[in-house]
Amino acid sequence: MVNQLVGSHGASDFNLVVFASQTDYDLAADLAANYPEWDGRKKDFYVIVGALAELTPTTISNYAFDSGSLPAGSTLHLTVKGDLMGYGGAKGVANGGAGSNGGPCIRVDTVPITLVVDGAGIIRGGGGGGGAGNAGGGLDSTSGDSETPPGTTPCAANGGDGGDGAGAQNSGLPQPGGSRACCGNVTYGCGVDGGAGGILGVDGEASSGAAGLAGVTLTLVNGATLLNVPTGDILPVIP
Repeated sequence: MVNQLVGSHGASDFNLVVFASQTDYDLAADLAANYPEWDGRKKDFYVIVGALAELTPTTISNYAFDSGSLPAGSTLHLTVKGDLMGYGGAKGVANGGAGSNGGPCIRVDTVPITLVVDGAGIIRGGGGGGGAGNAGGGLDSTSGDSETPPGTTPCAANGGDGGDGAGAQNSGLPQPGGSRACCGNVTYGCGVDGGAGGILGVDGEASSGAAGLAGVTLTLVNGATLLNVPTGDILPVIP
């Protein structure tokens, strides 16, 4: 168990701090497995993600924080002082491949939620993958790329791959797009550079191939609702 109880735990409320970094965090599963103090009934759950905690998913389809199946009639109050980030979108592959969308960050099932970002905390979807560049071509020179006019032998040059979007798999650091290749006379025989992956919560950069979009910050399912308008370092911004 890497979390701790804080404050009071009455008939209607339950308080929990997530103070250590972990992956694929599921609140309901954590409560059921580690906290006999919880009686299994509906509560106002007050959850704080501590300033030193980083919650991340292990795949593009998982979440950094998932409420899991809390009892109907509960309310979740989530305060984020640490880092929550989605999984970065995959790069587009040459020649001309599209980047993939970044992964989501938070999922809430059924219950209403209030969401607060405190201090230096962040909530960000995975960055979108960069689009790849198209191939190029030209006429191969027989005495070097600087020959003018170029020679008469056709040649082809690959475009650059895109860059992976920032996310859980690369410590939140987007990858640059790959460089084009050239052949023959460089004026006529180059591919296209790939686009860079997006930073956390931001779309990738398009090239010949389309860029991936940033991952969704907050996913509400089965009637879950957002009770406030969150502010702070949240990208994409929750409408």
